[in-house]
Amino acid sequence: MFENFIHAGLKFVAICATFFVGYSLYRQFLTERLFLQSELSSSGIIIALTAVGFSWFLVVIFRPWMNFVNKLFDKP
Repeated sequence: MFENFIHAGLKFVAICATFFVGYSLYRQFLTERLFLQSELSSSGIIIALTAVGFSWFLVVIFRPWMNFVNKLFDKP
């Protein structure tokens, strides 16, 4: 039960982060500032995309990993 709650929370965070990064990239493309940014801003975009990728990785990996851990510690 608790694992389902954590998994739902991870999905929510991943979806929110994806929409936030997508919206900010969309606005930057609209204003054509994406190619005029400083090096610091472009590294911020790379960090944001990495965070979104990592959160989706957790969503995909977390559920099978918790099932594996639960099977390891089940009492016979």
